[in-house]
Amino acid sequence: ALWLTAGVGEADDVLGKLFKELGSALDEVSKLVLTLLYETHREEPKSRLWPYFCSLPLNVPLPFMWEEGQLPPDFKKDTFLVDQRLKYKVLVDTTGERLLGKVLASPLKPFTEVQLTPSKWAWAYSVVLSRATAVLREKKGAPPTLANTTAFKDADHLLAVAEGKASGQGKEGFAELALIPGIDMLNHGEGGEEGVAELEIKGGFATLTSGKGVLTRGEEVMIAYGGPEWCGVRPLNTHAFIAP
Repeated sequence: ALWLTAGVGEADDVLGKLFKELGSALDEVSKLVLTLLYETHREEPKSRLWPYFCSLPLNVPLPFMWEEGQLPPDFKKDTFLVDQRLKYKVLVDTTGERLLGKVLASPLKPFTEVQLTPSKWAWAYSVVLSRATAVLREKKGAPPTLANTTAFKDADHLLAVAEGKASGQGKEGFAELALIPGIDMLNHGEGGEEGVAELEIKGGFATLTSGKGVLTRGEEVMIAYGGPEWCGVRPLNTHAFIAP
């Protein structure tokens, strides 16, 4: 499938060995971050997802890397958003500090020093945080379905995962993040409005079903990223946009 998951890295001859070498120092989300960086730099053969990588933003798009003066006034007034922003920064800094030196010191040499810097780690982590979709598998390797969870957008949960205190394993199966080209490119729309489609992921396939109204050629298709709470500056921390 043309999806990017940690499993892609695990199946790679070089990254798979690196992941085993890093052992418990490497969490599942960081596996996807490393896989994204590795695939973007791979030359021969070039990644099948190269056209998708070319569409990604070049700069870190999320507030955890912004200067204080760049934050909107409404954002600064929301203590929850301010707290989460600081936790995202701690998350990215601590995982980078723990892993980058070990990866660069590996005899496998999967990255050059230019390819794996703190700023590139922050970029890749921000792409995963803002663009990945949570999917659920009954067991590793099984076809994924859409996971009914927002845990991977929560800084506290991600910090717990990075510290080995939490995982994606639950009663229904194993939840993980996946970068899905096409689905990733759909903008947010409020559920129930015309042009906002229903997203279903089942058996390894992503399906969009037209919602209210009939879509015609040339019209934009959108999906709802969240519920009524997705308004104003609330999506800025994790999706880099302000909702009307």
